[in-house]
Amino acid sequence: MAKNQPSEKQRSTGDLASPFRLISQVRQQRVRGMFAEAKRITAASKARRRVLGSMMKQAGIELATIERGHQREWELLVRQAARQQKAATALLKQQRVRERQAFRTVMQHRERFEYRKGNPHTSICLWRAILAPDVVVNVQTFSDGIAQLTRQPETSFRTGDNTIRIIAETIGSRVHGFHLSPVAAMELTTEHSFEGTVPHDGVLSVTTTFAPLGTIFLGAPGDCVVTPSAGAEVLLYMRIIINPQSGLGFELPFGDTITIVDTDVTASCNGASKLIVVGGTHAVAHQLARNNAVEVHGGDVVRVIAGYDMHIASGLGGVTTVSFFPRPLGFNVPMVLLRINS
Repeated sequence: MAKNQPSEKQRSTGDLASPFRLISQVRQQRVRGMFAEAKRITAASKARRRVLGSMMKQAGIELATIERGHQREWELLVRQAARQQKAATALLKQQRVRERQAFRTVMQHRERFEYRKGNPHTSICLWRAILAPDVVVNVQTFSDGIAQLTRQPETSFRTGDNTIRIIAETIGSRVHGFHLSPVAAMELTTEHSFEGTVPHDGVLSVTTTFAPLGTIFLGAPGDCVVTPSAGAEVLLYMRIIINPQSGLGFELPFGDTITIVDTDVTASCNGASKLIVVGGTHAVAHQLARNNAVEVHGGDVVRVIAGYDMHIASGLGGVTTVSFFPRPLGFNVPMVLLRINS
């Protein structure tokens, strides 16, 4: 399920949502700067194109000849990227097999992970979200730039598989006569919600596991006049909300995030491209932890909202495609671990 702002992250009270707003505002300012730069480049490119065209005409060569060469090179880049993505998908399917094996190992020895002895000490594994994950989408475009979900998100909602599958893209449409400076950006934030009840008084620690599987394609067609670009950033985040048996609930201050992707490409006369494989690492998952986060009491309900915060952008002909589809690919949060120490 996809939805536009305002999101769950904006429904919390006071300044608790401000870190998300600040991250979004910083990105929006960055995109506005990107658009300002694109306008400057486009204006300067008009003069360069006239000079280049005049020089080539004197040499008996049409500028369109070079542009056709750029187009052929771009078509080759796209074909290469398609082959790379096919190979990456095969690797990611193998990674999914490793994830499932790790899941089976944990379930076979579940009593060792869900420790319930000691002073007391309790560990609780939350394997299934309380509702299907969704995604919040925020789009920012200038001068006919394109930002879109190319198919509606699909979700899985079962033990160890709390996944949303997405295909999205931003396109800085090719410049037509240098009348436009196209720039497009999209922010996508997935939300995976888990809840557990505290069995006794103690100090709460939370660890969330993330298991993404997918690819991100960054492409920038070659151009000797303008400089197409594309980029992507992916963060992991976690929010913790405490709902006592009586009284108002409260959310903990926003904690650390983990950046798993932060890459961009820029073309010159030669095109540039990069296929980022997300999830093809040696480990089967990433983890984000908040240790000794807050005191809790027996009966308190702990709600953990975790997910992926993505930002993709393209300018002056660049293309960015986020492909986390079909199954078994997707943005998965398989498990949240609650630990209560007295």
